[in-house]
Amino acid sequence: FWLKRIWLGGLTASDPQPLIAMAARYAIPTMIVPEGTVVPEKVQLKMARDKTLSEEKAAAVKAKAVAHTEQRESLKKRTQEYEKEYTDHQKKLIDLRREAKLGGNFFVEPGGNTEQRESLKKRTQEYEKEYTDHQKKLIDLRREAKLGGNFFVEPEAKLLFVVRIVGIIKLSPKPRKVLQLLRLKQLHNGVFLKVNKPILQMLKLVQPYVTYGYPSLKTVRALVYKRGYGKVSKQRIPLSDNQIISDKLGEKQGIHGVEDLVHEIYTVGPHFKQAANFLWPFKLSAPRGGFKRREAKLGGNFFVEPEAKLLFVVRIVGIIKLSPKPRKVLQLLRLKQLHNGVFLKVNKPILQMLKLVQPYVTYGYPSLKTVRALVYKRGHGKVTKQRIPLTDNQIIADKLGEKGLHGMEDLIHEIYTVGPNFKQAANFLWPFKLSAPRGGFKCKRHGYCEMKGG
Repeated sequence: FWLKRIWLGGLTASDPQPLIAMAARYAIPTMIVPEGTVVPEKVQLKMARDKTLSEEKAAAVKAKAVAHTEQRESLKKRTQEYEKEYTDHQKKLIDLRREAKLGGNFFVEPGGNTEQRESLKKRTQEYEKEYTDHQKKLIDLRREAKLGGNFFVEPEAKLLFVVRIVGIIKLSPKPRKVLQLLRLKQLHNGVFLKVNKPILQMLKLVQPYVTYGYPSLKTVRALVYKRGYGKVSKQRIPLSDNQIISDKLGEKQGIHGVEDLVHEIYTVGPHFKQAANFLWPFKLSAPRGGFKRREAKLGGNFFVEPEAKLLFVVRIVGIIKLSPKPRKVLQLLRLKQLHNGVFLKVNKPILQMLKLVQPYVTYGYPSLKTVRALVYKRGHGKVTKQRIPLTDNQIIADKLGEKGLHGMEDLIHEIYTVGPNFKQAANFLWPFKLSAPRGGFKCKRHGYCEMKGG
């Protein structure tokens, strides 16, 4: 106690910061002297010093209160600016979507490889024109045959989509081998095949075990966009980015995006074999009421969503039977416990690391509402290697004030917009400890992030 008093007593008015920091923490005793008592000289000096310290403490507390009020007002003002920024951004995207839909054009957000994106956008428009011209040509030929009293022979189908409908019970060796060659190793697996004599001979051998048909453009596009996974280094990777396709098929086959892949599959182009083998066999759900023939028409335009910059990754597997390499990657991502969650920036190193731990995590692109709910409800900061709840903006200001982050809304804005101080903000947040979902994790496939033309 006396050491604290001596240290505090050594401070002067020229040291405002320590006084403000220490003012509210230590009490200065008040000495009451009875009347008629002779006060020693040292006691008088002590009383004078306590009086001076009390005045300095009162001034320091007042200055701290004023600074705290100004900081709160400043944070409130910035919060309003952030809200306006979020609203304006959402309105801008809505206007661009409407403009793209009404004009039949494609909108591409700035960023990423602009030249490649523009080239893919141009090719996508050429593909659409090619599909439309082909349909118009068929319609004209049908009308001409009808007016002339002739019969129009539809062009022979070049593409098959085959689905396995029988399991492995009581399956003889020869059909089993044929199904393996067709890559139909599981029930309700589906693959695209080229119509030729060897394929038709093989389908005759497995006729009772499969069903097949001639897919339309809409069916091909829906399968690739919604259920499409690529085979990269013998792993099943969701087609969440055009770069995955470009890295595998871009150099030799000239396929740089999903629309290139759809075009190559639907038209059975010269690189159909490589494109079809790149696609992992589709895992379909069992249809209700059995398999039925459904026809669909092509129509509508596509809006290209802006590239995602933020990921939220959750660990869904424990430590049992975990090999050393994925274990190390999970430690680097700060996912040391089951149901831990962290914010990550979308870049090539992070995506490479996520490929290595694909079976052990789940991830998605959080909205502003999700980021705000996580930080406010589950947010804890890392202060001197301790997990501290974010109950006061001062905790954030003391740790990240030098980076311009003084409160919860500053922290949320830096995380959601992936600002220049994202790394410090994300590392300040302790990995979120989430609860296990009721009923366990459900099978949720990753939707394609960059849609047509991206």
